[in-house]
Amino acid sequence: MNYSLGSSKAIAGEWPWVASLRQKIPGTQAIHFCGGSIIAPRLVLTAAHCFHNITIPTDPNYARRIGEVHIGQLGLTEQGQRIAEWIKVIIPEKYLPFRPHDYSYDIALLVLNKDIIDNQQSAICLPTYNIISNIGDYGTIVGWGMHNEIDTEISNYMMQVTIPILDPTLDACNPLILPRKNSTMTICAGVLSGDIDACQGNSGGPLVQKFKNRWYNIGLVYLIEYKLL
Repeated sequence: MNYSLGSSKAIAGEWPWVASLRQKIPGTQAIHFCGGSIIAPRLVLTAAHCFHNITIPTDPNYARRIGEVHIGQLGLTEQGQRIAEWIKVIIPEKYLPFRPHDYSYDIALLVLNKDIIDNQQSAICLPTYNIISNIGDYGTIVGWGMHNEIDTEISNYMMQVTIPILDPTLDACNPLILPRKNSTMTICAGVLSGDIDACQGNSGGPLVQKFKNRWYNIGLVYLIEYKLL
């Protein structure tokens, strides 16, 4: 998704496991291109579509086979309080990057070259079989994105936006020009009016919910059409 409609600025330290993935550019600062979340000291969860064709030297995304993970900062112009590099990108074999509008298996793991968190910091929890998101529940998207549909640059400040989980059978969750999504693998979330949502620049960032005072990563931002997750 492109931006954070109806969003608010995040508070320092509120989302310690939200990561900015940055492509290393010779002669300049590394540039943010996707979000992610820390699920273990050396593992980052993000979206596979952020890493199209990283094995093909002639493709522009080839440079993303390595890069930097920044955590602990609110602004994209800031260096992270902790920085690590990824040394491996793991993408499911079933992910098909050239299949239009098919976002099945759009998930990736980044293996880091060193621990990016320690015993004083926590990773985001992953849901177990008894952690279930229901229609009408609310989740929060955190990351960096555009503020409105006409912006050409993403926000320099970490934003957060809370949106409801929608019925996956709704027409809005299955536009006619897109194939119907497998609701066992995807979550449809957003506000039907489109006034509140997340967008591009947030791709790969987490959709989180709080259960019994713990935050869980229940999904990833990947679909930006129609302003729905």
